Amino acid sequence: MDEKVLTRKNGKGHAMQIILIAIYLVCTVSGLLLLKMNSGGSSLGLEGGALSARFPLGFILGLFFYAVSFVLWIVILRGGSLNFIYPVVTGMVYISVMAGSYLVLKEPITVKQLAGTAVILVGVVLMNLK
Repeated sequence: MDEKVLTRKNGKGHAMQIILIAIYLVCTVSGLLLLKMNSGGSSLGLEGGALSARFPLGFILGLFFYAVSFVLWIVILRGGSLNFIYPVVTGMVYISVMAGSYLVLKEPITVKQLAGTAVILVGVVLMNLK
């Protein structure tokens, strides 16, 4: 990745930024998968005039991972150029979620999705050329 784009202002190298992005990806994908897998057992409503909420542990863990990923996203954005980080990281999230959905949720992957993934990968490579 381009050092100028990912170097943090406080002098730390881009290695920390790459580690943060990797942790962000794991938290985002884990959070989304857990939310999807456990959303059927959750409920929110009114019972007897009082607010009632039931959320399975997996749903709560999904919220936790997704909240952690949000905080990491803010830290990542502080450390680099938005016009580089946003498209690269969101492309990586798209590909990771698609892979996770296929592996964990057994959701199918279409030819169009694979073609889109190829376009994203080409874009990431082009953005990283010096």
